[in-house]
Amino acid sequence: MQRAQLELGKTADGRAAITAMIAHPMQTVAQWSAAHSLFWAEIEARAYLVILARSDGVGSFEAETVLREFDAGRLKMDWEPMRR
Repeated sequence: MQRAQLELGKTADGRAAITAMIAHPMQTVAQWSAAHSLFWAEIEARAYLVILARSDGVGSFEAETVLREFDAGRLKMDWEPMRR
């Protein structure tokens, strides 16, 4: 996933594709997309993550943590996966 995100993030079309997945019906996909999209589509990504963070759902803690780390400037999504 991380390698795909890094590749897609290089182009406007790739970033738009990641951002569009915030609307995906599977929460894991939507949440992953929102976390990455914070860096180029903050308003849309934040809106999704705030709603999720305020819920009692499974992803609420992770959404809250992502927002806190992003706001503090500590969220890093550009890490390179280890080569095997």
